[in-house]
Amino acid sequence: RQEFAISLLFTPFGTFTRWKLANKYNKRLPGFPLGTFSVNLLSCALSGSLGSFLSSAGPEESIVLSSMIAGFAGSLSTFAMFIIEIISLIDPIIFKF
Repeated sequence: RQEFAISLLFTPFGTFTRWKLANKYNKRLPGFPLGTFSVNLLSCALSGSLGSFLSSAGPEESIVLSSMIAGFAGSLSTFAMFIIEIISLIDPIIFKF
C-alpha cells in the first residue's frame, strides 16, 4: 500500500528527532525523563493536529497525512521507552544484566 511505503520515508526523521530531543532534555531533570516525556507529548499533539486535517483532505493528501502520522509521529512516540525509564528510576536493579 502507498501509506506504508510513504510512511517508511518519514520514519527516520521521527527516530532522529526523538533521539536528539531525548538526549538533550533527559539530562536536565535527573529524576524524570523529561526528553522522552516531551517527545511523547509532541507526538500526540502532532498526530492529533494532522488527524484533524484528514476529514477535509483529498485522496492524495489523506495518503500523505496518514503516512506522516504513522511514520514520523509513530516513530517519534516512545511510550514503551518512557515506561522503561520510569521503572529504571524506581528500581535500577531490574535493568542490570
